[in-house]
Amino acid sequence: MTLCALLEPVLGLAEPILPNLAAADTMWMVRLNHWQECWGHPPSGMELVSINKTIHCVGRISRIRLDGWIERLDQAGHKQPAGTLASSLQGHTAKDSTMLWRTKSSKRQWRLDFSQSHVMGIINVSKDSFSGDGTTVEQAIDQGLAMAEQGAAILDIGGESTRPGATEVTAEQELNLVVPVVKALASQLSIPISIDSSKPEVMAASIEAGAAIINDVTALQGLGDKHKAKETLDLLAKSDCPIILMHMQGEPATMQRAPHYHHVMAEVYGFLAERITFCLANGIKKERIIVDPGIGFGKTAEHNLELMRRQRTFRGLGVPILLGLSRKRIVGKLSGEDRPEQRDRASNLLAAFGCLAGADIFRVHDVKGACEALKVTRGWWHKH
Repeated sequence: MTLCALLEPVLGLAEPILPNLAAADTMWMVRLNHWQECWGHPPSGMELVSINKTIHCVGRISRIRLDGWIERLDQAGHKQPAGTLASSLQGHTAKDSTMLWRTKSSKRQWRLDFSQSHVMGIINVSKDSFSGDGTTVEQAIDQGLAMAEQGAAILDIGGESTRPGATEVTAEQELNLVVPVVKALASQLSIPISIDSSKPEVMAASIEAGAAIINDVTALQGLGDKHKAKETLDLLAKSDCPIILMHMQGEPATMQRAPHYHHVMAEVYGFLAERITFCLANGIKKERIIVDPGIGFGKTAEHNLELMRRQRTFRGLGVPILLGLSRKRIVGKLSGEDRPEQRDRASNLLAAFGCLAGADIFRVHDVKGACEALKVTRGWWHKH
């Protein structure tokens, strides 16, 4: 069981967006999961609580006292909690990173600078999309070229819908849909192409066709298919492509029937932390990993809102964060718009909030509108 430390800066009205996280008086909300009695008593302001038959240490503490607590734990030989707390704190305070990689098949070098946010354009080569934007192969190519012109930094191509109750697509069908699009766009554009698939054979063919990023909604688990999971892992361990690990409770066909969490932030964070640890143990470097909390994937509206409001907590994982909420049901619930294709303006507003809360990549249908919203947001708080 992975020990997780959730740290969230307590933001005041005077400085709501860019707190000085290194300041001694900065207050942090802390939640250290799976606390062990042998680690002693936590400092004042923290308390031990039992949740789902495990002990958690939760509370508020200033930065200077947090540093002191970490040091005391380390000196007492409690390396695990000390290291976990220190690692999460480092993730929050680290400078913006730049992701550099080279794809072996095309021998091209790619760069994503996370000192600014990036827009990922969604291209669904399927008629079964929940958002009404499914396209043919020819339309998808034209759509990708237009999105690149509008400012997309990444294009995400998918050939199988993950909406609840969607029709299952075979590997052969998916290959016929996505590979021609990947090949055409990769040959014409200078931005990385992402393949949205959980099938290793589709990933492999897409990488060969020019895809430079893998977006796997199963987080390399293969939806319980151990053979598929191992095949995926073997493929990606040999690749240099960045990997997007998403949280999903259950599987697409059943994920929205009765989503339940004891503590949604802790469980989603813990899952992503465990998948990062899994990747590191299997030859995938942390510098290649992006995480996605999975808005709408096995979550109620209340779960989604909690994850979105407290998104800054995921900075503690120390990797870029992708936020995918474009046209989703939660957007309709907040805006009152029943038609997914009419939810772009509300989606872009939520993307702006997400930018302020620390997300790095925004997966959207309306590239032009999202780019404008994020540009205004960055200009408002003088970060370009």
